[in-house]
Amino acid sequence: MEQLLREIITQLSRIDSRLDTLETRFDALETNMNNRFDQLNKKLDDYQAENIAADEKLLEMIGVTNDRLDFQMSRIVKNEEEIFFLKRARQA
Repeated sequence: MEQLLREIITQLSRIDSRLDTLETRFDALETNMNNRFDQLNKKLDDYQAENIAADEKLLEMIGVTNDRLDFQMSRIVKNEEEIFFLKRARQA
């Protein structure tokens, strides 16, 4: 009976040791995963900042293009008006 108890205690010790090993491995895995998530979050934050800067630059360039188009449109309108009045003066 005493021998059986020692065997049970030995087995329980082994199981406890294995559980400790598993717990250590899971802790290391959790730490590793947390580090990777932190790295991914930093990369995503960096990419987001880059995208915002690129979007702002594009919006600025679109604004400049719109201003140029407005200027060209006003020149076209002035030229068409001048052509209209020249034709009118020529017909008179």
